[in-house]
Amino acid sequence: MNYLFVVAHPDDEVLGAGATIYKLIKDGNHVAVCTMANHAAVRSNISATLAEDQNTAMGLLGVSKVYHGDFPNIQMNTIPHLKLVQFIEGCIEAFQANAIVTHHPSDTNNDHVMTSYAAQAASRLFQRKEGIAPLKEFIYNLAQIKSSSIHTRLSLQKGKYFLLSAHREENIDNERNFISLFSAINRMAQKYDLPILYSCHPRSKKKLKESGFCLDRRVIQHEPLGFHDYNCLQMNAFCVISDSGTLPEESSFFTSVGQPFPAVCIRTSTERPEALDKACFIISGIEEKGLLQSVDIAVNMNRNGDYGCPVPDYIEENVSSKIVKIIQSYTGIVNKMVWRKE
Repeated sequence: MNYLFVVAHPDDEVLGAGATIYKLIKDGNHVAVCTMANHAAVRSNISATLAEDQNTAMGLLGVSKVYHGDFPNIQMNTIPHLKLVQFIEGCIEAFQANAIVTHHPSDTNNDHVMTSYAAQAASRLFQRKEGIAPLKEFIYNLAQIKSSSIHTRLSLQKGKYFLLSAHREENIDNERNFISLFSAINRMAQKYDLPILYSCHPRSKKKLKESGFCLDRRVIQHEPLGFHDYNCLQMNAFCVISDSGTLPEESSFFTSVGQPFPAVCIRTSTERPEALDKACFIISGIEEKGLLQSVDIAVNMNRNGDYGCPVPDYIEENVSSKIVKIIQSYTGIVNKMVWRKE
């Protein structure tokens, strides 16, 4: 069968469904990926890094074809729905897809939701056009992560630096939140007197420049890092301070492979409560008091061997097998009950 994975961003297919893609290809199927967002539109300074990482990942997984959309990152809701649908339809026809896999429509990421709706609409191509076939393991390479030379290149001592990622719209574009968060980060730098490596998103860099906010001298702004370098830094940090949505999953995963790190989420909510329940990370909020308390707790608990527990759903080894079987099981049912095909 030909499976088309329709995703919003160039890392979604790997982080969200890499193991499933690998399993499908290993079982003799053909897989293509349709990436909707043009990451270079917002992240031109790291587009080469992202493109290189995506190409490497696609090669490792054995993906047959990648279709690149040119829609604006984080602004897909500004594009007419029909344009998104027509692009996906073109990919379906070109690849002669038998099945489409995409984001869940209840996802909270705007680009993911727009992509999901467009993919669902495009799938009707199977119903209304003749000649179209019926609708019907991402591997963390720990050795490559550990072999990264990022500490040497940046002159950082393992265990003696903070790793910071702060880029979310609610933390950067909201003036009150922005001042609160970065004032707290400056206070953290003063208290611990350790370098804080800030993997700085273009949005954050622009805001810092325009606002004139003065970061503590220990906060080192750096261009966004590649996958292996960033994860190597996470594994060896004194503490990771991040508003990234993947922090709960990463802290759980690295705990499961014996590489736990103190993780503090600088947000006021999380879409991963299951990881919070297992004590994989701490939500600090964006105020000084909460951040400093959370760092103390996370670091001390990690130092005492209290790492929390990996989330069971994250470490199940047969997830890709489940998904393959679910897709296979429901393809015929959907054709018959939804598309009314005999």
